[in-house]
Amino acid sequence: MILAVPLVDLCWQVPALETYVPLESQWFLFGVGCVVTAGFVLVCGWVEDVAARRRPRLLP
Repeated sequence: MILAVPLVDLCWQVPALETYVPLESQWFLFGVGCVVTAGFVLVCGWVEDVAARRRPRLLP
């Protein structure tokens, strides 16, 4: 969740995003945080499968 704030701050530098995306909204920040968290969970699950010498799979 901490990574969501710097990512949204980087979006302010892109003129198209600044114009068309509600970057100041807390809901947008929440959405970015959810996407970052879901990505982190997927990556950690994949690394865990590889460390256990199992075939990586998306669903357990």
